[in-house]
Amino acid sequence: MNPKIHHIENGQMTKKLRDFYFKNPSIRAFLKGMDKRDEKYVIQVMKNIEMEIGERVIRNATNDRAVIFLAGGELMAFKEDVNTVYTEGAILGVD
Repeated sequence: MNPKIHHIENGQMTKKLRDFYFKNPSIRAFLKGMDKRDEKYVIQVMKNIEMEIGERVIRNATNDRAVIFLAGGELMAFKEDVNTVYTEGAILGVD
């Protein structure tokens, strides 16, 4: 777990995430084929993180064992020549 990332839990975010887990086509495809019991377990052990504008998620050239599901907003990846913008439903960290 990255100590620089603040974990914020609130009721509004919990509802939004629950809707995301059960209704978003990207997350449904990611969880496809799992038993319902295993699916619930995976969702329960996920860390919910709410980021502010301009916060860094992962520093360049670090190895972080994580899968990031973008439940809302946008995430921009800065690379040498190309900047990529990921939107809601993006799954990062899985090839």
